[in-house]
Amino acid sequence: MTFRLSFFRSFLLSVPFLVVCPKGSAQDYGPPEGFYNNAEGQVGTALRNELQNLIDNNQDLGYDAARTALRTLDADPEVEGNILLMYSGDSIPSFLFNTTGGWNREHLWPQSFGADAATKPGADLHHLYPADPGVNSARSNLIFDYTNPGDFNTNPKAPGSSYDSNSWEPRDEDKGRVARAMLYMDLRYDGSDSSDFVLKETANQSTTAFAKLSVLLEWHRLFPADERERRRNHLIYTGFSFGAFNFNQGNRNPFVDIPDLAEVIFTGDDYIGWGTWRWTHFSIDQLVNGLQINDLDDPDEDYRLNLIEYGVNTDPTSPETSEILNVSSFGSFGSQIRYTRQKLRQLAGVDYAVEASSTPLREETWSVLTEDDWTNFFATDQGDTELVTIALPPAAEPTWYRLRVTRETGPDSSISAAYNPVLANNPATADSIFVYQNKLNGSDFKQSPWFGSVADDHYPWVYHLEHNWLYLSATRDDAVWFFDTNLGWSFTSSDVYPYLYSFDLGGWIYFLKSTYFPNRWIYVYGQGWIQEQTLLAQST
Repeated sequence: MTFRLSFFRSFLLSVPFLVVCPKGSAQDYGPPEGFYNNAEGQVGTALRNELQNLIDNNQDLGYDAARTALRTLDADPEVEGNILLMYSGDSIPSFLFNTTGGWNREHLWPQSFGADAATKPGADLHHLYPADPGVNSARSNLIFDYTNPGDFNTNPKAPGSSYDSNSWEPRDEDKGRVARAMLYMDLRYDGSDSSDFVLKETANQSTTAFAKLSVLLEWHRLFPADERERRRNHLIYTGFSFGAFNFNQGNRNPFVDIPDLAEVIFTGDDYIGWGTWRWTHFSIDQLVNGLQINDLDDPDEDYRLNLIEYGVNTDPTSPETSEILNVSSFGSFGSQIRYTRQKLRQLAGVDYAVEASSTPLREETWSVLTEDDWTNFFATDQGDTELVTIALPPAAEPTWYRLRVTRETGPDSSISAAYNPVLANNPATADSIFVYQNKLNGSDFKQSPWFGSVADDHYPWVYHLEHNWLYLSATRDDAVWFFDTNLGWSFTSSDVYPYLYSFDLGGWIYFLKSTYFPNRWIYVYGQGWIQEQTLLAQST
């Protein structure tokens, strides 16, 4: 009995729960409806040109205006009248402009690389931020990059940021907003009405080329925009007032609104990035509003979560019929496992593992196959992907396999999903009493004619009032197996239930309806009526 309780706790911890914020609990800082519609389906130069046309109508407010505008754009939401500084996060009174202990305007794209204060790009609010004057001076014209871990300096006013002889590394809290501002400057100022700003791997002062593109793309991916950054982007577009002054630059940063665009524009066909993949398969409305685009969503309900589909580069909006993980058994010769993975997986920030278990219902028994487990391993080039083949020696007992895909989502965080071909390719059929239909008719429950209301969002795990969580294995009414948390494996059928045969108790039992887990009354043949808690005490 101890094992079953432990297994149940492990299962509950593995089930994703959705926390829903009340409507209106957060301000909507997204773009107006249809703002990006003309970019739908565009890629390459056509996409860049379309986006540039959307944002190149910004008003030149002038550099002097920024010292007042930043007091609203970077206001500390926790302390009225204060402003938050770039690189340090310090909160100081916003009126302390160009004073001792105060702040001044930091050009993320340096003035000496084209963003001179007297020019339109030099006054663009999307890349101007408040900073401590000493920190601003220390940053100077240094490119944005990781600093040398063995040889770097820090400024006492911004100890979370660092710099070396040629690089400036902001603290983690600022890396994403720095990256998106720099990506914006490259997109917005393309030479059509000012100098042509270009992000590259190496800075070149004579051509207004700045760096480091690959690192900025990584920071953009690892540190997504927070509400503060979204608010800032929206205010620059819609306009705002500070005292008697009105500010309306009138354009948006597309990389704040639709983060996926960065990979589409700046990496092209280099590798399959998460952003490029989502842009290819989902609509702009889905991307802007977050509809069915997340790692663990399954918009086509084919038992392959988006993260799995991304990992093997398939279409998440069309049910798949092909195998993602193929396992062939050769008896005394062992088994062969095949799966598809991205060829440039490290650039894409994705990793793969094949897991094995001889008792697949026990989550803790799954283990990752390593090179010590296989007799051969090779990958066949398929363009953007490669076909991996693993040869395994004969197994001592029946073994199940699944594919796990993990995506890096932050410097110390990741998300993963497992694909089990047995469950994915053998769902309950139309003849089953447990047909899987996700949220049938908008409800979390489906009706079974003899089993009551069943919540089947995680089929074959279902929730039942009398049994709590059950693992079901049934394709017809007269042969139903299920795993009850406290009663173990049982067997029954529609014409016999609520009588069932319990293998743990070694005989037929009957549970009294309208008594609920964990306080059910259970009739055990040969023993009579026993309350569940008493039965548990006897079994431990």
